[in-house]
Amino acid sequence: MKILKLFLALLLVTLSCVSPLTGCEFFSDKVVLTDENRVSQSEADAVALYWMNNSIPSIPSWEGGELSAPVIYRYVADATQAIAYEYTVLKNGESTGHIIVSACKDLQPVLEFGEGNAPSNYIERARQHATEKGFIIDNEEPRILYWGATTYSVQFGNEMEKNRVAIHLPTGILENIPRQMYTQIDKTEARTSWDNLNQLISS
Repeated sequence: MKILKLFLALLLVTLSCVSPLTGCEFFSDKVVLTDENRVSQSEADAVALYWMNNSIPSIPSWEGGELSAPVIYRYVADATQAIAYEYTVLKNGESTGHIIVSACKDLQPVLEFGEGNAPSNYIERARQHATEKGFIIDNEEPRILYWGATTYSVQFGNEMEKNRVAIHLPTGILENIPRQMYTQIDKTEARTSWDNLNQLISS
């Protein structure tokens, strides 16, 4: 029964993704964060835990795993807003995968997941790059920006924000932040996926 539930949940996500391997993308100017569509951390925690436990048939290394505290991804159109929560799947204290849960119910519940290092694992390496390029003056806090499949980047300090540049995780490449992203988004389908997944979690 759990395998069937996982299959249905995976199907819902795949239907609105550009690729099930790379995750979902969206137009930055089409997503508006409001109190009504915002996902709380506790809601995201429940989704990530459910997803980890029900992914074990396809990702056996996650059996017996636990989730880290989430890393917040910021919305590229408004970095004051959270757009996603990244969870590292830990096994015996070691990373064995990650799950990225949307912070907006107009996007699919799970944006990306899989084995391997979480993007946030590369922050310190990105900090070194930013320091070498002269963007870091002090110990600026990282701000991870997310706007779609594998497009997670990090900024340090005001200078990078002012110049609209960021360092891509995990490649370490300095990149310009685009003002628009090109892909599809179906808010109605995303809301349906959230409703279905919440029913599975509560059942």
